[in-house]
Formats: sequence, structure tokens, C-alpha cells
Amino acid sequence: MCPITLNLRFCIEESITFQNYSGFSVRGMFYEILKHEDPDLANSIHSGGALAPFSLSPLIFTKGNSSKIAWKEVNSPSIGMITISLLDDNLIKIFESLILKGDLKEITLSNKKFPITEIGVQEINFNKILESSQPVQSFRIKFRTPTYFRRSLYNCCSHCPLYQSILKAKMAKINVNICPYYKLERQYRFILFPDPILLFRSLLRIWRKYSKIEIDYKGFMNWIEKGGVALAGYPKGLKTLKVVEHPLTKKWLVGFIGTVYFNLPLETYDQNYAKICDALLRFGEIVNVGGGRTAGLGLIQYQPIEHID
Repeated sequence: MCPITLNLRFCIEESITFQNYSGFSVRGMFYEILKHEDPDLANSIHSGGALAPFSLSPLIFTKGNSSKIAWKEVNSPSIGMITISLLDDNLIKIFESLILKGDLKEITLSNKKFPITEIGVQEINFNKILESSQPVQSFRIKFRTPTYFRRSLYNCCSHCPLYQSILKAKMAKINVNICPYYKLERQYRFILFPDPILLFRSLLRIWRKYSKIEIDYKGFMNWIEKGGVALAGYPKGLKTLKVVEHPLTKKWLVGFIGTVYFNLPLETYDQNYAKICDALLRFGEIVNVGGGRTAGLGLIQYQPIEHID
């Protein structure tokens, strides 16, 4: 099945108050719907620890001519919108069935129910995204919600010199004791900075997991790591924000927001990789970037500034 994006619109006729950030309430709403339809699937996704098969936006509300992200409070009357990107066949079937049967009538946020007035459905066409991409030269990204990346303390990934040896040993069902870090529990550092390597690695992981359209992953990442995409500045600065998921359990996250400029240096410029860069960032507008995608974190707005003809 083709992945889809759902845009849910509803009238906010009663003011809403959130703990700190509306994205956590939106995620709670999503799981409540999923638990009602398929509890086993909801539990497996929630506790699986794998790459999430969906992304959400926070609540975005419109009042007058301006649209804003909902943080702690939304006053009525206003129009609310939530975007749900579904990448897994099982999730798509559940939500398509709900829509076709007319059972997706309302959503619940902060224990208040809001009737849905409009549902927009759009296919995520990986082939079209890639084919319509342009060889970008420079661009800017507005990180609209707190964004963070994670870097493994140990370089146990496909670029690790020992990775292929470990992979072959696993395929041959041989006890692996090649890498000194292999048997340790993987640990992470949280990176509060728009590192191009981590940015594109996060997008490629999602693309490779849920798309059948092949991308030269190794070549592209080698190019990125050699400086294919460089930071060009953030003239208005970056700001870090702490978002509290649940004050009683003391669960919280920190991420950065702000507008960042990037360019593709001419000495390493590659037209094919520049097109992949453009495609991945437009894909990132759909699925978010970095950690916490299921709570609307890493929501971006991508704008190409210059292309090379």
C-alpha cells in the first residue's frame, strides 16, 4: 500500500490547555484511536523500540489570517489542524477503514472532544518525490518544533570499519566478538545542533525502511561526511526549548528551534546527490526529522534558495 498523509481539521469552540506542548497530547490521541482498533498493534509499536511507522504534527491552530503551533493554550474560537503521516500498511488499513466507514468523527485532546469537520488524504509518492527533485545549491530549513538528533557513543553503524565483518558473522550465525562494543547496550548522546550528517542520516533511515525506491545510501552519506552539505549560518540564532511530556514522571526533552541556512560547496558539488538532498528534505517536511517524530518534534519547513541548472 502507498503511505498516506491525513490532515484532520476541526473547530475549537472551547479553549484547550496543555501541560507544556500539544504534540504529546496529539500522540496520546493517536494511540487511543489505535488501541481501540487494534490493541496488539498499538502495544507493539509503542514498546517496540523500532523506527516509528508514523509521524505527527502538533496541534496547529488558525485564528484570523495566521497559523500557529499550539504550546500551552489555545483560545476559542479557532480552527485546529493535525497532520498524521502513516508509513505502515497495517496503520494505513486501520485509518482508511475508519474514514470509509465514517467512524473517524472526533478527536480528544486534554479530555475535550472536538468534532472533525474535514479529512484530507494525500499519498506519499516516493517515486514522484525523487523524480521531481532539483539539484539544489543552497537552502534554508526552519525548525518549527524542538528538534534533536542522537549519536551513538560507539560507531556501530554501517560506516564502522567492523560493520561488514559483524554483519557477515551474524548472517552465518556465528557468535560475534569482533567489535569491543558490540555486546554492550547501545548508548546515545543527544545533539542539539543541525548537524548535516545527523540530519540526512535520520531522513535516509526512514526512506530506506518504508520506501522501495533505492537511493545510493553509502555514496550519498560518504559525500555528506566529506562536506557535501555545509552550514552557512543562522543569522537570528538558534534557541533551545525544554518540553515536558509528563510533570509527575519528570519526563522531558530538549530541542532546538530556529532557521538555519545551508549550502553545497562547489568543490564537492555533485548534481545527483544535490537532487537526492532536495528530495530527502521535501520528504522531511512530511515525516519530520530527528527524534520524537511521533510527538510532532522535528517539524520542518524547507525552502530551496538556489538551484544549479
